[in-house]
Amino acid sequence: MLAQQKQQLREIKMRIRETGENLLFFTAGIGFLALAKAKYIIKGYSSPKPFDISETSRCIEFDIHVVEHWLSHLQSYNNSANSLTGKTILELGPGSDLGTGIYLISKGCSQ
Repeated sequence: MLAQQKQQLREIKMRIRETGENLLFFTAGIGFLALAKAKYIIKGYSSPKPFDISETSRCIEFDIHVVEHWLSHLQSYNNSANSLTGKTILELGPGSDLGTGIYLISKGCSQ
């Protein structure tokens, strides 16, 4: 009986810690969202690409370069080659086009 109560207490402590961490991340996300909104109000939207979106081949090359750059950082962070097959990727703000998302899907992401 005592062992079961100790296990329940450990589970409660873990849930409290997870809730606190989630609250921290949620609050940080709201803060970054507010900063992004303030920047948009002050400066307006500016394209992150140094060329016009009508230059299709340059846009494709740029998007592929961006994704490959992300993946190289992910590989160095994890010290392993990660496969994207079947993974769900969240891209925050697709920018001026959806090329990076399309390229990620072509590399095997499920969503």
